Amino acid sequence: MLWEKWRYVWLLAWERQRRLHDHMLYLQDVERVRQFSWEEWRKRFLKFMNHKKSRLTDLFRKMDKDNNGLIPREVFIDGIIGTKFDTSKLEMGAVADLFDRNGEGLIDWQEFIAALRPDWQDRKPKTEADKIHDEVKRLVMLCTCRQKFRVFQVGEGKYRFGDSQKLRLVRILRSTVMVRVGGGWVALDEFLVKNDPCRGMYSLSLVSILSFYYTLRYRSLG
Repeated sequence: MLWEKWRYVWLLAWERQRRLHDHMLYLQDVERVRQFSWEEWRKRFLKFMNHKKSRLTDLFRKMDKDNNGLIPREVFIDGIIGTKFDTSKLEMGAVADLFDRNGEGLIDWQEFIAALRPDWQDRKPKTEADKIHDEVKRLVMLCTCRQKFRVFQVGEGKYRFGDSQKLRLVRILRSTVMVRVGGGWVALDEFLVKNDPCRGMYSLSLVSILSFYYTLRYRSLG
């Protein structure tokens, strides 16, 4: 009986100590956010990434699931916390606020990297992989549907399109971004027209309109 009482008191003391410790950490986070300095945070994060020998673009492209250059605020916060960088939800909220100025809940990761490393755009060589990624993003953004056709970058020069699990090789051939199809290569824009339902419908509608127009014109001339 005495053992049970002692154990009960010990558990109460342990729980109280845990709560005090958690509250102390919370107060430290609040103080850190109150004195938040972007410049200090930027230097800490770059030092951390350099120590890990990790590329910033690789980190954010993994978060960019829709391949449109925008990362949802919570995905952005959780993604950086997931790197084990010494930060917190409160501090990351302050960082996200700097780049989610209009309150839409989206972070432009290229704008974020440019702020992290102001010389990034000047010193960054445009590799073939970068050019391919930029062109894929540009063409995907042309879709005006609410639910855009999704493209996933699996690796350098390797993509998955739409709901298909098939891996496609993507290369630049004669200054044109091409997709490997069967034993040959197809221009990316042509590939999207054939595989993106939205573009396929648009292409079909355009053909129908032109056909109707020329039929009317032919009849009026006849």
